[in-house]
Amino acid sequence: MVGIVQKVLTLYITLLFVSVPLLGLASGDGGVFGKYGSVFQLDQNSQIGVINHANGVQKMIISINFDWSESTSTAWIFPVPADPQQINVDLAGGVPTFSGKDVIEEANEDLTGSFWGFGISYLESVWLPLPVGLVINNWMLYGLAPSGAGVEVHKHLEKYGMVIEVISATDGAGVYDYLADNDLEITQGLIPQLDDYVEKDYSFVVTWIAGTQVYVREPGVIVEFPTEEPYYPLILTSIYGNSVIPMGIIVKGHVSPRIFDDIKPYADVKYMRGSPYLAMWDATSEVRDFAKEIEAGWDGSFTTIDISAPSNAFTQDLWIKKETPSKVGNANVIHNGFGGDRSLSLVFVLTLTVAPLLGFLIGPNLLGWKRENIPMFILMAIANVIGLLGLMLGAIFLNAHYEIPRKKAATYAVLCSLSFITIILAIYGVSYLLYL
Repeated sequence: MVGIVQKVLTLYITLLFVSVPLLGLASGDGGVFGKYGSVFQLDQNSQIGVINHANGVQKMIISINFDWSESTSTAWIFPVPADPQQINVDLAGGVPTFSGKDVIEEANEDLTGSFWGFGISYLESVWLPLPVGLVINNWMLYGLAPSGAGVEVHKHLEKYGMVIEVISATDGAGVYDYLADNDLEITQGLIPQLDDYVEKDYSFVVTWIAGTQVYVREPGVIVEFPTEEPYYPLILTSIYGNSVIPMGIIVKGHVSPRIFDDIKPYADVKYMRGSPYLAMWDATSEVRDFAKEIEAGWDGSFTTIDISAPSNAFTQDLWIKKETPSKVGNANVIHNGFGGDRSLSLVFVLTLTVAPLLGFLIGPNLLGWKRENIPMFILMAIANVIGLLGLMLGAIFLNAHYEIPRKKAATYAVLCSLSFITIILAIYGVSYLLYL
């Protein structure tokens, strides 16, 4: 008897040490650094845009990270698809910092973790009842001015050592003259692109340094205007030729950017879920107010669009559909079903419903539907809930107490086990296919 106990303890300790590393594999996934591990900030010599679009109105902040003091004659200009009278602008310093996790990777982590948790619990049911193993393994597993000809200035603001104006024009040459009159540099090669915007009745937001110094870190422009779909200007960046100016665009919610062919090889779109609160360092009051508007009623979901393309690949502006891709929607469903304690609840419910039901369904086909056989069906239903140990003991009891042939009793136990595992694997398999 002592020898048997020692063997059982040895097996228990061995499987325990095997299960812990497997749980570690299940809790980590490539490139994911914890619940809110990926942080999105402004890199050197790059630009970042944060877009909040609601009720047909877009409010965004764009910040370009370079040494503004290197050239007091450099203008920053971008088009806006709206009437100038409907555009509101402001100047600010700092950018809200978003943090979160890729929902596709998170779904994979949730599904993989849940699968391993069930698999290990089921193997451990040789000596530990399945519901107990599920609870233990789940706990271990789950224990982010003057104007040029043809140009009209509609709004003018000076703040933090910068100037911002909203203008409209009759042609691109007028914009060029307007900038020249303000001692601002712009290449004449940009005039054809400006003409295209003028023909489409776009307005322009122009920013430059008023003196010799900017008094905020990461100077930014806040623009608000009506538009049916979120929009981000790209075309004017094409004047930089083959130079690569990394762009990071963050949009509140999960959306579908229309990535055109010229930038498709250089674009990376990710769908994130993080904290519904934004971190800000050295941000001005304008940025803090902008962040509060984003946080209002927000669930922490956002889309990141990273583009590192040669500037001459920007042949179009970026338009964004306010639709959640089906793959992302499915990933959210998987996270809601298999993430954290929800995985325990789901598998627990399946164990307490499907497992005993199989015990009742398989029994009559093997033993026949007789009233005197009902206690055996109940026995195997309970045994299937307990797991492998329960089924082994149940088969032994059927043979010893009810005089069921050993082979038939073993077949009953094996069919209960295989049927239950097959159903569970089918659920995990279909869930995995949802976001492939």
